[in-house]
Amino acid sequence: MAQAVTLNSRARVLAAAERRQADRPATSLRCTPEAWSALAGALGVQTSNQALDRLDIDLRWIAGLPFIGPPERATPQLGGEGADFWGCRWRPAGNDFNTYYELCESPLAGAQTVADVDNYAWPSLDWWDYASLSATIAEITQGNRRAVIFWAGGAFETPWQLRGFERFLVDLRLNPEIAEAIADHVSDYYYQRALRALDAARGGIDVVGSGGDVGGQMGMLLNPAAWRRHIKRYQARLIAPFKQKGLKTFYHSCGSLVPVIPDLIEMGVDILDPIQVTATGMRPE
Repeated sequence: MAQAVTLNSRARVLAAAERRQADRPATSLRCTPEAWSALAGALGVQTSNQALDRLDIDLRWIAGLPFIGPPERATPQLGGEGADFWGCRWRPAGNDFNTYYELCESPLAGAQTVADVDNYAWPSLDWWDYASLSATIAEITQGNRRAVIFWAGGAFETPWQLRGFERFLVDLRLNPEIAEAIADHVSDYYYQRALRALDAARGGIDVVGSGGDVGGQMGMLLNPAAWRRHIKRYQARLIAPFKQKGLKTFYHSCGSLVPVIPDLIEMGVDILDPIQVTATGMRPE
């Protein structure tokens, strides 16, 4: 029997995305700050990236860019107290294991018309330090060719955060033009930002990630037909163009999203990140 060829991390991830057999399963790891700290301590290293190296994790994440926009919108999404770059406000909520941040103010909650949405103070694409990407990629790969994923964003979760979850779901039924206007602005921004990031990375990005939780434990959070009618084309903007450029594509959602998995495949998704696999119908096999 021929001996299996050992692949580097980038080749291993690309093989998995292309349904080719690799020397071992490709790996990825994301943690809360508290878990990263505990893991680094257990492994005797200083940083999360050193922990990833010690565990020989293949996929390396660029989940954000250095923010150089106005300080009043500088709070990291889902990771700090205050207003994020969209204008959504977050507050801390703790438990016995970690501190997380929950949405407390949706800036488009009072929008009555599409004009109200269009006239909102949307963020500028110039609020990010794209020039730092090459150095970031060099740091997280450390000369050992890891696969690099850039997180673009999503066309469902951010829009409902801007509007408010209940209002957004009601809009899908009663005021779809408002929901679609928000999804249009959001997905276009994420698309344009990803294009700038890819240009600045000079070939250093292998996978473009997108997503947003559309599932609950038992099924989808919204009717699949409504998702197809009002969300799908905006989500496709964050998948299909990058697939066409020869990049691999990644979609994340918690919960059960079984009805729309064929739609994601149609869009060009290579890698589905299904958290949690105990939700109805989501066991990998």
